[in-house]
Amino acid sequence: MPPLPAIRHPLLASLESQLRLAPRDAILRDIERIEQLPSDVDPKQSYPLDWIVFRITGFRPDNASERAITGEALLADACALCETLCARVHLTLQECADVQPITLAQLRERWNVSEPTIKRLRRAGLVTRRVEDASQVISVASSSVVAAFESRHPQLQSPASKPKRYDQLTKARLVRCASAYMRKLGWSAFRCAQRLAEREGLSEEGVRQLLIRELPPSSIQAEISPRRAGAMLRMHRLGVEVSVLAQLSRRSGAVVRRELQLARFAMLTKLPIAPASPITDAQATQALAHAQVVANLRTPWPADLLELLADWRMRAPITPALERVRTIAFSALRQRAADTLASLDHLHPRASSLDEIETALRHATLVQRELIRSQHRLLIETIDARVGHAVEQLSAWRVMTLLQEAIAAASEASLHFDPTRGGRLAAVVGIAADKAVTRIVRNWLPAHATASRRAQAILGPGILVPDLTRRMNPWQKHTDADSRIVRGVFTGTLAEQHAKLLVARFGLLGSAPRTRAATAKELALDEIRYAHAESAAIRAAIASV
Repeated sequence: MPPLPAIRHPLLASLESQLRLAPRDAILRDIERIEQLPSDVDPKQSYPLDWIVFRITGFRPDNASERAITGEALLADACALCETLCARVHLTLQECADVQPITLAQLRERWNVSEPTIKRLRRAGLVTRRVEDASQVISVASSSVVAAFESRHPQLQSPASKPKRYDQLTKARLVRCASAYMRKLGWSAFRCAQRLAEREGLSEEGVRQLLIRELPPSSIQAEISPRRAGAMLRMHRLGVEVSVLAQLSRRSGAVVRRELQLARFAMLTKLPIAPASPITDAQATQALAHAQVVANLRTPWPADLLELLADWRMRAPITPALERVRTIAFSALRQRAADTLASLDHLHPRASSLDEIETALRHATLVQRELIRSQHRLLIETIDARVGHAVEQLSAWRVMTLLQEAIAAASEASLHFDPTRGGRLAAVVGIAADKAVTRIVRNWLPAHATASRRAQAILGPGILVPDLTRRMNPWQKHTDADSRIVRGVFTGTLAEQHAKLLVARFGLLGSAPRTRAATAKELALDEIRYAHAESAAIRAAIASV
């Protein structure tokens, strides 16, 4: 049985989880409406969720939502939504006889296209049904759906646009020309494919595949492995220019940029960034506009361990209203990142959208940092209670271990906290911190020694504390500025234009971090000049440490 196609957009996935609970007759009507939906969808427009629900179910939701889905994302998931519902009701081929079903094999023959092309067309709005036929499961499309899709894509019926099959003479000529380009001009095989496809009016991908098959393996550049692409991404984040990476990898700048985008997309898709529950648009707008969410986000911590402990003990909890605003903002930023990520094409992710996702997660980290800061007194009191005396009476490395474990437990609790259900963050943080600290203390001391004699304070001044908030969430190491960049900005030796750029980009002075486009606009730089300026600023900051 072939696997079901995945519904990538979270809003449509949530809608499917609700539609599957309807009676079978209602689901069958929903399937018919989904088949008609692509005819009224423009990929370049955005459509409110209420409109989509009405078009599929025929009912308008009681609670209006301002959330929207791009037409491109809606078309990409329409086929997956339809097939998932078909599988839910175990639709049979006999039940589809009235729509004159056409199998995918018949479509490939009808349009003279390959199986990968059919997959791409299904992501472009060709809605198919998943039906059971005897002992097998197949995908079919109704005749009306095929006719409507052909009217929207007339090139499928144009004989001139059908892929050309290369005869032996054409293959030999293309390979001979590509070999000459590579020998005389130093072009890569892929650059030769672009030129030959343009000159001969052929498919670029078809010519590229031909050259891969016919040319010697030594003349074809190997694909950049995910591991190497990840290394290139780390180098780029440390200020290495794309042109330098292109020279090191012997690729063009365009290829390197694409590999960097794909590496960023692959990294983001592996991270659990979605919040515990969705936040309404009204709540998100109100919370993200609050002054304590867009400013005062990076209050410095004492660098001395004794001063840090004293600061934690004196830290007063924030008001319930402010805590609710920050927890909603924390969830809303993660939700914004998850929605944007779901709308991206996995083969061609937009660099601007990736930057928006990373900036939203960077902003979420700063908000989470302030949430954890508001729980410092609770954490230090929990540690004192489980140790049996003031934590200052322990050695420095034990104190650091307890603080790090408490911060990690509080951070994990804040990730799963649902602000829409009410309650205070301290409830879940206190339980998580108590479990973590108890586990550490039991590993250190025998059970009978936890309530032993009173010890003398052995913790002295002058013990430096590293940043304890560098690992609060899974995405932080991929989105936060390198610690050397942060130290370089505050050394005072960095040029003013470099410091201003990095402060605005990463929110190093407590303001919300900004996207590349917003930072470039503030500095009156175009996209290319800003890219060079950011790389130069990062290199200068690292060099100043």
